[in-house]
Amino acid sequence: MCYSIPGKVIAVKAGRAIIDYFGEKREAHTDTEGVEVGDFVLAQGGVVVETVPDGAAGEILSSWQETFERLKARDLELSNVKPPKEGVSEDIAAIMERVLEGETLTKDEMLRVLQTENSSDTQLVTFTANLIRSKEQGNSACVHGIIEFSNNCSLDCAYCGIGKSNIDLTRYRLSTEEIIKSAEQAVKTKGFKALVLQSGEDAYYTTDKLKEIIASIKKRVKVMIALSIGDRGIDDYKALYEAGARGALMRFETSNEGLYSALHSSPLKERLDTINALKDMGYLVMTGSLFGLPGQSDEDIVDDMLLTKEIAPEMFSSGPFIPHPSTELGKSGMEALTLNKALRILALTRLIDKKGSILITTAFEKLFGVEGTRRALLSGGNSMMVNLTPYPYSALYSIYPGKGSASELGKRIEFVITLLMELGRSPSEISVRGAE
Repeated sequence: MCYSIPGKVIAVKAGRAIIDYFGEKREAHTDTEGVEVGDFVLAQGGVVVETVPDGAAGEILSSWQETFERLKARDLELSNVKPPKEGVSEDIAAIMERVLEGETLTKDEMLRVLQTENSSDTQLVTFTANLIRSKEQGNSACVHGIIEFSNNCSLDCAYCGIGKSNIDLTRYRLSTEEIIKSAEQAVKTKGFKALVLQSGEDAYYTTDKLKEIIASIKKRVKVMIALSIGDRGIDDYKALYEAGARGALMRFETSNEGLYSALHSSPLKERLDTINALKDMGYLVMTGSLFGLPGQSDEDIVDDMLLTKEIAPEMFSSGPFIPHPSTELGKSGMEALTLNKALRILALTRLIDKKGSILITTAFEKLFGVEGTRRALLSGGNSMMVNLTPYPYSALYSIYPGKGSASELGKRIEFVITLLMELGRSPSEISVRGAE
C-alpha cells in the first residue's frame, strides 16, 4: 500500500503551508480549513488533505524514520554514481557543467542535448538530471491513483483508441456508487491520498452527477481529487471545484498548431485557454505533451517542454506516443522512439525545471519494459500513477494497445512501491514542489 507520512507545518502564508518532513522543507496548498503552524498534516498532490493528532503523528514518524533514513541514503548513493568521462562530447560536458552551476539552458543547447546519439552523452545528461532531482526534491516520490470510470468518448482524436469510431471496443460506464466505492477503497485499504478521476469526453456524466460523485467521495474519505475529463465548460469546472475537485490533468499534447489540428477537431488555443483558466480558478494543473508523434520535429519537442515550463504546472505529464491500430495514426508507419532519446527528453525537463514534479507514464513501461521505467526514474522523474479501475473495466480503457491493468491490483501496487523503494525513493510525497 502507499504510505501516509505526516509533516509539521512551520509556516502558513497566502493559502500555502511550508511543511517540515524529516528536516526537508516542502510546500503545499492549505485546502483544509484551520491549518496552523505546529500542526501535523498529511498532504498529497500539493494539497493538505487532513490534520493528524500530535500523538498519532509522533508514532507514525517514529516508526518510519529509520526506513526514511535508509531510503535517503540509497537515493544519495545512486544519484552520486558518476558516469564514465570517456566518450563524452566536450560541448555536452560543458553544457551540463553550466546547468549544475545554476545557468539556464538556451533553446540551442536543449536541441544539442536532445539530438546527440552518443550513449556516453546520454549517461551524463541523465546523471545530471537525477542529481538535480535529488538535490532539489529529495527522495520523495508522489504516487497517485487513477480511476478510469468511462471509456465512452464523443471525440475522434487521431491517436486515441477510445475515440467514438472504434467500433471494436467494448464500452463501459461505472455507476456513481461504483466510482465512489472504488475511491473509498483506494483510500481506506490501499492508502492513496490523491486520486485522478478520468474518462473520455462523456456527456452522460453531467456536471450535477460529477458534483455528486466528488462531494460524496470527499464526505467519506480525506483525499485530493483531480479530474481528467476533457474540455468541459469553464462554468462546469468552477462548479466541480466548488464541489471539492482540486486537480486537473489536461495535456496540450503538442505546441505545434498544425500538428495539433491534425490530431483534434478544435484549435490548440482553445485547449491552452482552458488550461490557463483552470490555473486561474485554483486548480493544480498537470499537463504536458506527447513525444514521438508522426511529423513532430526535435524543435517541436523542445518547444513543448518550454511551453509546459511556461504554464508552470504542478506536475509535468508528458510521455511517449504509442499509436493505436484502430486509429488513423495507428494505420500509418512511423519511426520508433528510442529509449535513450526518451530519457534525454525527461532529463531535459528536469534540467529546465529543477523543482518540478515529473510523472513517469505507463507508456514508458509499455514501450521499454520495467527497465525503461527504472531508468526514467533515474533521469529526473519522481512521480508515478497506479491504475485503480475495477477489473475487468481496467483492461478496456484502451487509449493505446495493451494499456490497462491486470486483475491483481495488489501486485501492481506492490510493484510500484517496491521499485521506488529499491531506488531509495520515499513513496509518501507530501507535496509537489520543494519550498523556496
